[in-house]
Amino acid sequence: MLLDHHHRAVPLLLAAALASTYTLDAQQRVTELGLPGSVARRGVVDPTTGEPLLPRASFQPARDWTFSAALRGWQPRAPSSHRPTSTSFFSLTADPSRNRVILFGGSTERVFTGNDETWEWDGSDWQRIATPTAPPPRTVAAACFDSTRGRMVLFGGLHAGASLDDTWEYDGATWIDRTVHPAPAAGAPRLAFDPLRGVSVLRGTDGTWEWDGTTWRGPLDPAPIQTSGAVDLVWDPVSQAVVTTGTGGALEAWNGSVWTSVAGSHTGIGIATVLTVEQGSLRGLLAVDSNTRTWHWDGTRWNHVGSPGAAPGYGVDRMVYDPNRDRLLLLDRECQVFAFDRPSQTWRQQTTTGIWNDGTDICFAYDAARDQLVGFGPGVGLGAPSATWRWDPGNATWQSTTLPVQPTGLTEGMSMEYDLVRERCVLFGGLSTLSDPNPPTWEWDGTQWHRIVTASGPSGRRDAVMVFDSDREVLLMIGNGTTDTWEWDGTTWTFHGLLEPTGATLRPAAVYHAARRRVQVVREPVSTSSRAVLYEIDRDAGSWAPAPLEGDGLESFGAGILWNLEYVPSTGSTYAVYSASFAMRELSSVTAAAAERFGTGCTTSAGTLPELSPIATRLPWLGDRFDYRVASLAPSTRFATLAVGISETQWSGGALPFDLGPLGLTGCRLLVSPDVTLPLSAQAGSALGSLQIPADTSLVSSRAFAQVLALDAAANPGGAVASNALRLTLGSR
Repeated sequence: MLLDHHHRAVPLLLAAALASTYTLDAQQRVTELGLPGSVARRGVVDPTTGEPLLPRASFQPARDWTFSAALRGWQPRAPSSHRPTSTSFFSLTADPSRNRVILFGGSTERVFTGNDETWEWDGSDWQRIATPTAPPPRTVAAACFDSTRGRMVLFGGLHAGASLDDTWEYDGATWIDRTVHPAPAAGAPRLAFDPLRGVSVLRGTDGTWEWDGTTWRGPLDPAPIQTSGAVDLVWDPVSQAVVTTGTGGALEAWNGSVWTSVAGSHTGIGIATVLTVEQGSLRGLLAVDSNTRTWHWDGTRWNHVGSPGAAPGYGVDRMVYDPNRDRLLLLDRECQVFAFDRPSQTWRQQTTTGIWNDGTDICFAYDAARDQLVGFGPGVGLGAPSATWRWDPGNATWQSTTLPVQPTGLTEGMSMEYDLVRERCVLFGGLSTLSDPNPPTWEWDGTQWHRIVTASGPSGRRDAVMVFDSDREVLLMIGNGTTDTWEWDGTTWTFHGLLEPTGATLRPAAVYHAARRRVQVVREPVSTSSRAVLYEIDRDAGSWAPAPLEGDGLESFGAGILWNLEYVPSTGSTYAVYSASFAMRELSSVTAAAAERFGTGCTTSAGTLPELSPIATRLPWLGDRFDYRVASLAPSTRFATLAVGISETQWSGGALPFDLGPLGLTGCRLLVSPDVTLPLSAQAGSALGSLQIPADTSLVSSRAFAQVLALDAAANPGGAVASNALRLTLGSR
């Protein structure tokens, strides 16, 4: 443990990340997002910023991570020029008097080989320090910073299978051997500094000892540190005592002679890591449990404050795409909602409270028409009745509704997906339907549930995967534990064939890949020794087939660990969330198509601004049709023109944008070169149009620009208005 310049204690931080988020881009690259790594062995409060710091994640790309109280999560720090040799099992403290973080020893492999290197972090980069003397190589040594004497204290550790019991101090220039006996038992105890009593407190296998800079005194209390469940020694600024964490979050406080239990701290949260923090509203202890949730101890209770990585809260339950904000939403098993922020590549918590004890009993879909996340299933508590749950973006809590007509008898294993064309959430199956040869289908229209009984259809099932095929405008359901695939068109279920010729399929993950205009499915392996298989439905042949793989294709991974796939049209990437090591590559080289809005229109006679926008499911792909919509025209407008050009900076020797005010179009600007014009018919203030993109491969990645000019006699003296513009990037698939 160590202290910063406000006498805030900082213990060692051992973060075991249980889940990963990856993005699959068009160039067959796999990028990890929003996760502080696989095994980040030590953490500390950076005295230059006052933020908790994870210096490098073991066996992952070299990145540092800091915890933000405002963002309720861990954020990646820009890579530094130099990196310590060790990736794990090192000792770490902060020297606030010099504004340095100090790292010693550690390992580069998952074995206790150890080294004797000293590194310092100055707030922007790491530097190796050449000291005249140094402790012998070691791993997992206990360390803290004695703020009274201004020195890092190091004790014990492991090297080459041997346990060490020597004592060393670092003053910022050299290491000093302070070994004396008697001393605590050799090994890897825990160490923290008590700024009130001016001593370093150690708890190991032979009880509790104190170091005053000259002598070890002890054992003062013979009770050993727990070998299972205990994490670290920490200075608690609230109780003003050194505390140790145990099983279930239980804390024990040290008063100089005995350890006493801290009331209210045993909550069963299974702490895996802990450190002292005084950051904004967070004062006390910050802990990460074995399920990757982040907790704050305020002196009275543990409060859930967010997640350290890509698996917010207690595991991942469902990931969905919010098309209205072009973002991914993730729900953990407590139904906390997290949104993925692409610029910072991190998940940010949206809700303050969850609603279920275990979200795996709930099915979800994002209702784009009503702009809300919809769920159906039981509430908190064993045997709680099922209800319809809704979350509106921007709100911190869920709202529940129990309706006279709603799915009955369904409490676990239901599947739900949103029909983008019919604007309804479709629900099917569940544990209670397993013996039903033809269970009903339920649809949610934003107000009420509709029970639909078909003459024939899929048999009852649980945890099936649903995905909406935007190209064919049908919803596909792929069985879990079965091999059949079905399509739902809003009226009828149609059998689509088998996913595999033989053998039942474990829960697959599915996504509609807009670039390839195909539904893709990753079938998880049936055993840890088998490999994952990726299928896609051929839109022409209308059948499933294993997708061709390049190189190693899908990496081998254990059964039952892949959770979700989601495709984001604006990036042309598929995103995967899973809870163990899994890697996947894009099947073919795809140059993403894009349609970006820019500029603004001018005011119509109705007081509105004309809005030109792409239709999300129809982007400008070579050889395909690009669809667009013009909205917010004056109701009286009947005729408009789409201007398409190759430039947004110049036209006919002049610069763009070009002010149309002198021509009588007050407040209007020409944003694109009108090299080609196409007529449009408008009605009730809107118009729909399409462009056929040539199938010419020489046009890949080239750009075109479009803007609408509409007749509106009452808008201005010129009798016309202009919309915003679109910047089109032509893609190939």
